[in-house]
Amino acid sequence: MDTSSRLPLELLLESFDFSDGLWVLGQVNRTWRSPVLSDKSLWSTINMAVDYPPHVSSTSSGVSTDRIIYDEAPMDDIHTIVPTPMSNQILTYILLRSKDMPLTISLHFPTKSPELDEVISSTWRPLFSVFLAESRRLRTLDLFAPSPIWGDFAKIPLARLPLLQKVSELAAEARFAADSRDGRDAVYMPRLCELEASTWHVLDAITAPNLRSLTVTNKSFITRTPFRVPPIVDFIRRSGCPLTNLELHWDGTADELFDLLHSMPTVESLSFFHNYFEVAFDTRMKSLSSVLPKLRAFSIQRDGAVRHRERFVNMLVPLLDAIPVIDVIESMLAGGILESVNIGLVVVDVLSEAARKRLSILNATPGVTVEIRQWSSDISGWSFYDRLDSVFDYLPATRTEWSIHQR
Repeated sequence: MDTSSRLPLELLLESFDFSDGLWVLGQVNRTWRSPVLSDKSLWSTINMAVDYPPHVSSTSSGVSTDRIIYDEAPMDDIHTIVPTPMSNQILTYILLRSKDMPLTISLHFPTKSPELDEVISSTWRPLFSVFLAESRRLRTLDLFAPSPIWGDFAKIPLARLPLLQKVSELAAEARFAADSRDGRDAVYMPRLCELEASTWHVLDAITAPNLRSLTVTNKSFITRTPFRVPPIVDFIRRSGCPLTNLELHWDGTADELFDLLHSMPTVESLSFFHNYFEVAFDTRMKSLSSVLPKLRAFSIQRDGAVRHRERFVNMLVPLLDAIPVIDVIESMLAGGILESVNIGLVVVDVLSEAARKRLSILNATPGVTVEIRQWSSDISGWSFYDRLDSVFDYLPATRTEWSIHQR
């Protein structure tokens, strides 16, 4: 019988957080001590947050570090430690206790103090190296860290990560002089294949030449400023990645959209989440295949957290007529390249009988789904959209995920 079954369920549900929890359990009685010390599965999950050393008491702006340490993520319920040679030895002992078990590691470092170079090199890197020594057993890694730590991880040969299934919480920082962001300090991540990003800083902090899938959840990735091109365009040019899947959540203009799409001609699947469909059905969308010659799948859906029918209806801004919308969709399909088109709820003031017939023909086309409804002020008429599972419920991401795919 698995020795962990001797422990109360409520204790097994608690993950180890680098406190003295397991040793305390071992002191309860002899019956508990034996399974605690011998069951390697209890030692194979580590949830740990790193604190600043005592001598780092303030940032260059004079703000106390204990007020900004973990404003990047909710860390209130995680025990924090200040790495020392002794704590590194204890961590090594914990990893030895897990023996050959696959490891699930959650490791959070502060990232927003401006002067961390000395701390990272002298204190944090030795701690991280303890985990890297067990890289062959890493199955899941939740890492929130400044870019030098990510740089150490990115250098691990793929052969030393045979079990790794998921890496998440990419919190990389990059420091630049004034407005010069040329990517010279970016972390090189040749194995990064999928990226979901909610802050443009992450694109300034990494170079990913093999990125295939990108999800963008913030308009600031796309907006052009007097000082620089949009961060996402900067990233695509620097990385030279053959991007094939792009998902955009934003509220930008049609001009910004086409500036962006011109920079990534390799895209084969485009998913577009927007609440103002006049941008999505700009007349230039008729020639989308000339901008994205490899595009095979196209989707437009509404982007918003909708929990009440009234709120959902208030978000619907009807277009004047269904005919221009149908014209755009038919033109996109005319080239014969698109294999899949999925258009979410489009609300119009006028849905004529002629438009209904053309819409019916579109929806009879294999791989094509288009929903157009005529505006109604009768809220009860929108009851189908009252359920969360019937409306796309998108909340802006608070973290960035990326995964390594075996090649």
